Amino acid sequence: MPNNQRPSFFRRKILIYPKFQLSLVAVNILTMIAVIAAIQFQILSSVEAVRDVDNSATLSSKFFYNRFIEYQMSVLYSGLALYLALAFVVSCGVTLVISHRLAGPMVRTQKYFEQMEKSGKIEEPLKFRQGDFLKELPEAVNKGLKSIQDSKQVKSNKDQL
Repeated sequence: MPNNQRPSFFRRKILIYPKFQLSLVAVNILTMIAVIAAIQFQILSSVEAVRDVDNSATLSSKFFYNRFIEYQMSVLYSGLALYLALAFVVSCGVTLVISHRLAGPMVRTQKYFEQMEKSGKIEEPLKFRQGDFLKELPEAVNKGLKSIQDSKQVKSNKDQL
């Protein structure tokens, strides 16, 4: 299979540069935890304000009012938990896809130069997959290597004369 074709979905390796990708996921998770904490604080502050109003009010049916508030909180928390779990999964998935498209070119470039070091020559031009980031990098690397190769040939030709 040529270097720039994508493997089937089940043959893809998700973590191609784990240190980088897992760092991004960790930052994403910490950000979500901070947002959840801020939402939790705001909800609790709002409920406390409602409870303060309840304590200062002279309602004839405080039992019903308190049960109603508890019911509303349970509905709010269950809905919030569902949406936060969904946001967590989607956010981590998007982070992995984006990091894959960024880490892939770095890994491919590293392997390209390692192969060049082992063989001592440029066997084929550097290519990235469709959809990868850093699209300009292969062209720049290939032009630079061609320039170095051409200058070596010119120098070799001058040495032969």
